[in-house]
This record gives sequence, C-alpha cells and structure tokens, in this order.
Amino acid sequence: MDYKASENYRNGFKDFLNTIEWEWFCTMNLESPDLVSAEKLLKKWRIRVCLREHVQVCYAGVCNLVPHPHIHLLMASTDRYGRTLADIEKSRAEDAWFGLTERKAVIRYVYDQGADGYAALRNMPVGKSEIITPYNKTLLEKERMIKVDPSLVKPQSIWNPHENDNIMQTLRREHFLK
Repeated sequence: MDYKASENYRNGFKDFLNTIEWEWFCTMNLESPDLVSAEKLLKKWRIRVCLREHVQVCYAGVCNLVPHPHIHLLMASTDRYGRTLADIEKSRAEDAWFGLTERKAVIRYVYDQGADGYAALRNMPVGKSEIITPYNKTLLEKERMIKVDPSLVKPQSIWNPHENDNIMQTLRREHFLK
C-alpha cells in the first residue's frame, strides 16, 4: 500500500471512530503478533467483563506491532439501567486482561475526541498494524446515532423495581441532560 492510500485508509478509520462517543481507551499488551490470537483473547476478555459488570459493550480498534505487539481499543457500553463504562471500575477489566495474558492493560476514561485520532493516525504504521474487527454492530450503530443526532434515539423507560432510590433514570449521555 502506498503512502497516499495508507493515509486515506487511516483517515477513513479515524472518521469512523469519531462518530461514536467512546468511554474507555484501552491499551492491551500482547505476547504474540498474531491477529487471530489477539481477537480470541479480546473475545474471552470481553465476555469476562460483560458478565462481571452486567453491561453490553461495543468496540473498535487497532493491533499494532511497533514497538511491541499491543492493541489500542476504544469501547462504549450500556445496560438496561443506563450505566456505562464510565460508571465501572476500570481496574477490574485491567485485572481480567492480566489474568488471561499475564500482560499489562491500561484503561483510561475518554474525556475528549483525541483518542480516536491517536488510535487511527498514530498507531497504524503501514505493514505493521491491523484493524481489530469491530464488535457489536447493533450497539455501535446506536452509539453513532446518539452522537450524530440524539433525537433519533428514544430513551427507553428504565425501571428497576429492585432499587427504590432509582425508580426512573434517563440515559447518561449529556445530550439528554441539556
């Protein structure tokens, strides 16, 4: 792939990442540069996190081999009560990754739009990186609609009969709080 095609590819991926309100930016170290193994580890990790935290997640990211094999993953989530990854203790997810791989993971909360550019533009060297297969198309599309036009997504009535203090909640997104 020549430089111009590579630049267009990275910019297209950045544009896609920019359409979603990400909550976590994950850096996950790998032992092997094998993308198939990385995807399998991500699946195991995702299942552990989802079961422990009772959330549904979506993600997109890139596997980079320079300077060592690692993944940069952008994640978003929801549950039926409106909780998101911002409401979850990230150290539990980091520990779950370490338990699977014996490698370190660092998870940061996303507060601005710089994470998508960092993942797409700075971590996709030609011939040394691969895009991770995005996970949970349905939630990705929902997250994209919330960011692009919040009026397209109707907040569901969220009722939790087990928590008297939180009878009705709205979606946590700032768009609905304005």
